Amino acid sequence: MTPHLDPAAAEEIDRDLARLTRRDGRLALALGETMERFARLAGPAKLGYSSRKAYTTQVVGQPARWVGDMCALARRLQELPLTRAALAAGTIGRSMAALLAGHATPETELALLLEAKRTTVARMKERLANAAKQAAEADDSCDDEEQPRSTIETTVPLDHVWAYEGIKLLMASAFGVRGDEAAEYLLAEAAIALSMLDPELDVPVAPPRHPNAKGHHEQREMDAACRKAAEEAAEPGLDLSREEDGGDSDDDGPLTPIDELSDDVYVLHQKLKALGMTFGRRDLELGQLADTFWAARGWKVLGYATETQYCRERLGLSKSSVRKRIELARDIDQLPAVTQALEGGRIGFEAATMIARHAHTSRGFGKAELAREWVERARARTVVHLREELDVAKTRRRLELEDASLAPPDEAAVQEFQELRAMALKGEMFVPSKQPLADGFQLFVTGAELKRRLAEGRTDTKAGAIGCQPPPAPPRLPSSHGDGPQPMRRVRLNLPDDLARWYRRLNRDWQVLSSEHDNLGTTFLEFLCMAMATSWRHIVEAARDVKWADIYARDGYRCVSPVCTRSDVTLHHLRFRSRGGGHEASNTASLCSCCHLELVHDRAAIRAEPPAETIRWLLGKVPQLEVLGRELKQAA
Repeated sequence: MTPHLDPAAAEEIDRDLARLTRRDGRLALALGETMERFARLAGPAKLGYSSRKAYTTQVVGQPARWVGDMCALARRLQELPLTRAALAAGTIGRSMAALLAGHATPETELALLLEAKRTTVARMKERLANAAKQAAEADDSCDDEEQPRSTIETTVPLDHVWAYEGIKLLMASAFGVRGDEAAEYLLAEAAIALSMLDPELDVPVAPPRHPNAKGHHEQREMDAACRKAAEEAAEPGLDLSREEDGGDSDDDGPLTPIDELSDDVYVLHQKLKALGMTFGRRDLELGQLADTFWAARGWKVLGYATETQYCRERLGLSKSSVRKRIELARDIDQLPAVTQALEGGRIGFEAATMIARHAHTSRGFGKAELAREWVERARARTVVHLREELDVAKTRRRLELEDASLAPPDEAAVQEFQELRAMALKGEMFVPSKQPLADGFQLFVTGAELKRRLAEGRTDTKAGAIGCQPPPAPPRLPSSHGDGPQPMRRVRLNLPDDLARWYRRLNRDWQVLSSEHDNLGTTFLEFLCMAMATSWRHIVEAARDVKWADIYARDGYRCVSPVCTRSDVTLHHLRFRSRGGGHEASNTASLCSCCHLELVHDRAAIRAEPPAETIRWLLGKVPQLEVLGRELKQAA
């Protein structure tokens, strides 16, 4: 049942939302300008970060792409002082400011700004698009509707879950492919493999169109036209004024232009940290207010035709950005530890979102306690290490490893995960098929064998690897559950609708062909993994022949800097060879080219002290971050 919200209550919440978003526009501009100045002074590099993205993730705690958009807006508004002043004062929203910044010139700025204050963002967008005789460019106010998604459930043996997790580790670590992109890679390789087996089957090698594509497209166009007509009909009765209601004293006064900001990167660093904490608190407050307002369809009570129209015209934000804040507010509603940490600036928006989503995967009691444990862990980890340890906990739970839980993993569990990842990268999770078909699909080492290897600490790069002869022992060992039937587990895949349609179609084609061939796996999920392992086998084989391959695989083919995720790795000697350091594993680590060549050797902005198992990191020419192993010791 939809909660009731009378007009007076709706107007009160609306005023609070408008006040927050007016301040949000000013703060976003301040953040973009400060970050732009910081980047021009090579601030990220001087503080030991390989990129602005890495710095933003760790220090600001906001989505790096959004911060990049604010930097781009700040650059454009340098030449449009009137628009910049209007955004800072809250008389136009971010949506309108971004629109004007993409079209106005110093000569046309005043006329366009005056017109913008008398019309809607939608009308202004249409008018500028028509004037330029081109489609309206995308900006933060677009109706960015997310593609519908579907959940596919399949029940498979536990060993097939191991195979699937191994393939995901391989794609994520070696190629940086995750999420929907990883699913698309798997389906593409399966489609190619099936089409090679039977060219006459007409296997789709790309996501198939909607069964009623023409009618579906026409329906979407009709829906869009109806929404537009409804929004235009509602415009005369809307209150689009953006007058000040009074506000925070820390927002008073003009903003300092970019070129007049401090040239001390450490001063700018502290300002960016403060802005990040302020945004975290405002994100939560806005999400809580919007949640109440949305639940009662407050935008409709006030006369707006759609929630998109309300977000765009009244709040100056996209619907998706408001929705993300609502989701965060809902996720942490019963997680007081996350709420307190976010409000107190101890964690940022990104960390709070990750922890809240993880806590809700427990599907039971104890969510608040689980979240509290992860908040404590987050305070002692960089964001990069926090994300990795969340992945460790979820992966161990899916693989049903001993003592697996969703709680923060200990060092032994992290080490076990890293060994499993190294096995995947070396090809040790896969063994050649006894009866190769279509260039040799692969079978997979059983979960029992992998558990045994993990227990023994096996790191042999040859035995059992893709493309090599199987070890003397039978390649497929009995299940960890004895000679009886393997335990079955349910796997859920949440995919965009087009990929879900492709999955179902390929599954049907696989069922047809598996009745004619003997080596296509016993489940479609296993076949997906077989096809991917076969296709990428040569890449894994080539990687094994690279010098220092063992070190790169140990480190997951990722830069091991605690604030970096780049994969263009080179070998770094922790104790320089010029100072007596050798090539032993305890003195070598994988660093990306930027961290290694520029930040360690050129700028001396990173110091990394051996041993490799527990590196002591000092980031910044004047150290601002100290990490020992995985533990965050100091954050200035």
